[in-house]
Amino acid sequence: MARGSIAVAQGDRVEAGTRLGAVGLSGQSQFPHLHLSVRKDGEEIDPFDPEDTATCGDAAPADTLWEAPLAYLPGGLLDAGFAAGVPDWFDIQAGEVVAEITTDTPLVLWGYAFGGREGDVMRLTVTGPDGVVVDNEVLLDKTQAQLFRASGRRAPEGGWTDGSYEGRIA
Repeated sequence: MARGSIAVAQGDRVEAGTRLGAVGLSGQSQFPHLHLSVRKDGEEIDPFDPEDTATCGDAAPADTLWEAPLAYLPGGLLDAGFAAGVPDWFDIQAGEVVAEITTDTPLVLWGYAFGGREGDVMRLTVTGPDGVVVDNEVLLDKTQAQLFRASGRRAPEGGWTDGSYEGRIA
């Protein structure tokens, strides 16, 4: 939020329409944003699923804390790509991953995501001229605002077959 714009204090009760502050860029962030949490009895709850009944693949629960229905996507992919090894977290965040893959380097597919929740699964699949190269499901062991996962293989003896390779992350 914009420095000096916060109009409420911890413990204040607010109603719909109460001004909380102004959007802005302060602290160490790369874009204006707000971290908002809703708590009940000291425990953080999901305002889209306050009873914690939704499961992966379900439609959004009908009972939410929002006055009007909102589209809800619990997380998503921010960036993805190929590399010759597991890239550095800071390079991924900065958008500076360089592929430099040759026929004899490893082939790694990586995905940078937001909104990962404990128990979610990220599936990384690479297909090439000879079929499936990588098909790996990674179970997320903790809830994270931002995360990345990578999976790959060393080059086979004789190198990678010439042709197109495609990565898919779900």
